[in-house]
Amino acid sequence: GYTFEAGPFDSNRQTTVLTIPANETSVDATYKCVVQSDEHGQSEVKTDVESKVFIMSSIPKDVTLSVPQTLACTISGLDDNQAVEVTWREKSGGAALANDTNYEIVQGTVTGGTQDSVLTIKAAKIRTLTGPSFTYKCSAKSSQYPDSAESAELDVVADVLTFGVTPKNAEVLSGTSATISCVVTGLTEQLQSVKWERPNGGGDITSDTDGFTFDNGASSFGSNTQTTVLTIPANKNNVDATYKCVVQSNEHAKTADETNVQAKVFTMTSTPKSEANQVEQTLTCTISGLDDSEEVTVTWKETSGGTPLVDDTNYGIEQGSVSSTGTQNSILTIKADKMKTYSTGSSFTYKCSAKSSQYPDSAESAELDVVADVLTFGVTPKSSEVLNGTSAPISCVVTGLSKALESVKWEKPDGGFITSNTDGYTFEA
Repeated sequence: GYTFEAGPFDSNRQTTVLTIPANETSVDATYKCVVQSDEHGQSEVKTDVESKVFIMSSIPKDVTLSVPQTLACTISGLDDNQAVEVTWREKSGGAALANDTNYEIVQGTVTGGTQDSVLTIKAAKIRTLTGPSFTYKCSAKSSQYPDSAESAELDVVADVLTFGVTPKNAEVLSGTSATISCVVTGLTEQLQSVKWERPNGGGDITSDTDGFTFDNGASSFGSNTQTTVLTIPANKNNVDATYKCVVQSNEHAKTADETNVQAKVFTMTSTPKSEANQVEQTLTCTISGLDDSEEVTVTWKETSGGTPLVDDTNYGIEQGSVSSTGTQNSILTIKADKMKTYSTGSSFTYKCSAKSSQYPDSAESAELDVVADVLTFGVTPKSSEVLNGTSAPISCVVTGLSKALESVKWEKPDGGFITSNTDGYTFEA
């Protein structure tokens, strides 16, 4: 791939030229030209000739379109104090950019063999550009060896960020604290200001006042994102409410951008239930105040903090659905074999808790006690004593039932079962 010419002779001068192929210019190298001049008695004079190379690179940059932005063209592999001359263009082969009302160019200096040339796109120009991306061109030419060719053009890409605010709503048990937030995306710098407003135009919230706390998210800014978090105290979280986060972003020309954030609450109730211990029984956990078709996820446990129950040989769980009145009934079925482990006359307690499926970042509720009393079976006779020859009502009072008896029969004193409305007898189950 090499070519060279001995060179033309003219005016007491001869220039020999070597062309080095591209695949041999990956690193700095020293070549030698070797000449012979009989008239000067020189048979083999060697002269070092440097072939230096540099590398150009640029990392795509995230930008916004309301404030000045900078792009960088990085040249590496340079000698100290031997900066190259960088040329910036709007398009390939276009006019070279200069310092004017639209642009400012800093050539940069060499530090550790690297030179960063920076193009500032001023506000008036940046506002005319559009996304999702745009590209400028940079090229470099040696100042150390000015006869060297200018480099090919390098693409310097800018990705245009879009401003966005995503509310992170919450749905928790009424009377417990809630955490809501706004996730602001498309940023190259921190927001200039963040504030939260109370529901129904109730004014700005001051952090660490009335139990409210909020973090503006500046300390965790990164990846073009800033998240501001508001914690609502338990005593201010008894009904559904709408808060506002209000942010200012100069780079997106947003002076007071408002976003509604929901703080929803639900209530949980359970009525103590009396149950027999020889058949399967059910317990109910009732969640109220829900949106249509937005069921919560209910977890059942035998003990506080215990392992969540699942459908198995002991239990069956029905999550339930939300009724037209915003109520969900989750039902725990305790199967017969498990019920038989509970003694008559005793009571036992299960735990239920709920977690929002509509807003899954919400905290799980505290556990609610769901109480069951085990009924004791008993039969009390109600005997009678009446005048001979008159009708007499007698009865049995059966207690400890959670459902109607499966059958009732009466037997005559001398044996045999009585049929109601036969031989003058009547009875009711």
